[in-house]
Amino acid sequence: MCVASYSLPVFFFLVAMGWMETASAIEIAPRISDREIIQELTTIKAGQDKINQRLDDSIQNTNKRFDDVNKRIEESNQATNKRIEESNQATNKRIDDLTSSVNDLRHTMLTLFGALLSLIMALIGFILWDRRTMMRPLEERIAQNAKEIKTIQELLQEKSNQLSQFLQVLREMAKDDPKLSTVLRNFSLL
Repeated sequence: MCVASYSLPVFFFLVAMGWMETASAIEIAPRISDREIIQELTTIKAGQDKINQRLDDSIQNTNKRFDDVNKRIEESNQATNKRIEESNQATNKRIDDLTSSVNDLRHTMLTLFGALLSLIMALIGFILWDRRTMMRPLEERIAQNAKEIKTIQELLQEKSNQLSQFLQVLREMAKDDPKLSTVLRNFSLL
């Protein structure tokens, strides 16, 4: 069972006891006139008007406080929006500066890359020119040496032929001269 089921009979008991005491102590009140009732009602109405006035004042004060709070919130929002806008502008300026720096760096890199390519091409051209310049005297010298070698070969051929002929003459003479024959045999020429 719940507590409410016990409290109901106790309530009736207490009410009955209280009524009995009031019934035995009842005084009969004197009769109130209409004028007194109207005066009392007027007093009650004046009190109610004061309460209504206080309530209206309190509501106005509360509304004024809410308006002040709303005004402060609005000012805070405006200040926050202003700070955010300033921050956005500063960030945009930084981004623009960074973009400008990156573009400058890109132009510098392209310039340096172009200069490097130009230097490489100039170096290749110099190397080719130097090779041709160096090869020309070498080719001329080789051609000259080849002519000299050919001349020397022809001269050697001619001398070789003369030497052969001289050797032939010595062999013919060795047939008649035994001393010459011995010398040629010693040198394996016979």
